[in-house]
Amino acid sequence: MTLDELRDSGAVVITLTDAAELLSVDRRTAARAAADGQLPCVRIGRRVLVIREGLLALLDAGRPT
Repeated sequence: MTLDELRDSGAVVITLTDAAELLSVDRRTAARAAADGQLPCVRIGRRVLVIREGLLALLDAGRPT
């Protein structure tokens, strides 16, 4: 998944795997970030889903102005 695809998506959440790919990190790194509260996510059962708007806000906050 690319940043443009994420922005164009109407999805409320994305998978942890897609978020890791977007951030260019291993899935385990993304899972640790989610567990530490660094990645906006919701846990449903055993699944961890990343909140799309929260991730976009996080990425936009790191963008130079």
